[in-house]
Amino acid sequence: MKRITFISTILYILAINYILGSPVERMDNKDSLRIVITFNNCSSDTNLKAGPGFSAWIEYKERVLIFDTGSDYLTLLENMEKLNLDFMKVTDIFISHNHWDHIYGIPGIAGVKNFQVNTFIPKSSVDAIIQQVPRLIYKEVNEFKELYPGIWSTGEMSSKFLNTTIAEQMIILETKEGLIVITGCSHPGIETLINLVKGKFPGKTIKLLIGGFHLEKKTKEEIKLISDYLKETGIKAIAPSHCTGETAIEYFKNSNGVDYIQMFLGNEYKILNVKL
Repeated sequence: MKRITFISTILYILAINYILGSPVERMDNKDSLRIVITFNNCSSDTNLKAGPGFSAWIEYKERVLIFDTGSDYLTLLENMEKLNLDFMKVTDIFISHNHWDHIYGIPGIAGVKNFQVNTFIPKSSVDAIIQQVPRLIYKEVNEFKELYPGIWSTGEMSSKFLNTTIAEQMIILETKEGLIVITGCSHPGIETLINLVKGKFPGKTIKLLIGGFHLEKKTKEEIKLISDYLKETGIKAIAPSHCTGETAIEYFKNSNGVDYIQMFLGNEYKILNVKL
């Protein structure tokens, strides 16, 4: 993994601040939810730098969480600056799984906070990540649990990927309008993820599912079956990107199933009153 010192990170940030000279915008209403995609290989904003991987900025209940960190810390920090996001406000990092295009931004985000930031890591990935970022303050996550009021982890969900076992966790945000679920790659499968969420929150609607669905190698027939499944579960909207694949994204855009919302690099989603 790439390494970065705290001093060099600060010098980079000062340079970017000087060049951009842009004000910082933040929602201070604790009853609001804001999600901004800060790193993605899917992009419609030419002012931002796309790259392999995924990262999302989450403001919710007085917490600012970074969900995954993309594949390059400098790109991530620069995109956040251009989006007027104050990375000094970050309270937590949430790592979905130990793949390079989701973790290589950790030293940059942790470094700007002098490593004084909580990092939630799947238990089976802790040793590998801490070897690369030894100063990281971390909390291992194994089982389904509430991290903060209204902010949940699915816990580790294991699956096979390229002849290895990968453990992945997803984040669930509880709002009065329904559940917001964010996934890095959905390696265990979208169906497995949705079944877990619905089992843990009986009677609650999934308002939005955001992130990578890992459907790049699926046929159109397989994608249609997944689309039909999502519709049957009552999910209100989906925002696929990253490893979902162009074929699947286009299918979801044009199908008569679940509503499609674009959440590519630079796109933003807000709910102004989420109080339960």
